[in-house]
Amino acid sequence: MRQLLRDNQYFLYFFVLWLLLAGYFLVNLEKGDVLLFLNKHRSAFWDVFFIWATKLAEEYIYILVIIGSLFIRFRYAILFALMGGLVALVSFLAKLFFAYDRPFTFFDKKGLIESINFIDGVYILKGTTSFPSGHTMSAFAIYGLIYLLLTDKKIWAFPLFLLALLVGISRIYLVHHFLM
Repeated sequence: MRQLLRDNQYFLYFFVLWLLLAGYFLVNLEKGDVLLFLNKHRSAFWDVFFIWATKLAEEYIYILVIIGSLFIRFRYAILFALMGGLVALVSFLAKLFFAYDRPFTFFDKKGLIESINFIDGVYILKGTTSFPSGHTMSAFAIYGLIYLLLTDKKIWAFPLFLLALLVGISRIYLVHHFLM
């Protein structure tokens, strides 16, 4: 176990740092404050950037990684496929269990939906499937597994962590999830 932690310490450092920062925000801010902050600071550049960032955890990324893995090791392709299925199942079951309102539903119930600036062309999800974010779970699973399988971990820790984090932030920016 110690060797596993030591071998993957760089990614874990970034992950723990993010957990501490996010925890600080969760304790000191009201639900929706991070979303409202990002919403007030929208720009055309960030709209496009986060629309693309959210795609970094969708099905076609799994397909690309699985196909790419076939050229490295067949068992990696199987591992990514199994992980994708597991993430989808856990996300689905957790959403049923927690049943937290999505931002649209949350702000609509509070009569504050007009305070949200939506992005043209982005379909807004409603209902009680806000937690957990399947995209964010998927991003950390896929980029974390890629990191675990790499041999030169030090240089890839931050870029892979950043890709996963950007997916999570994109879900808040696009008004699909809260920081939770």
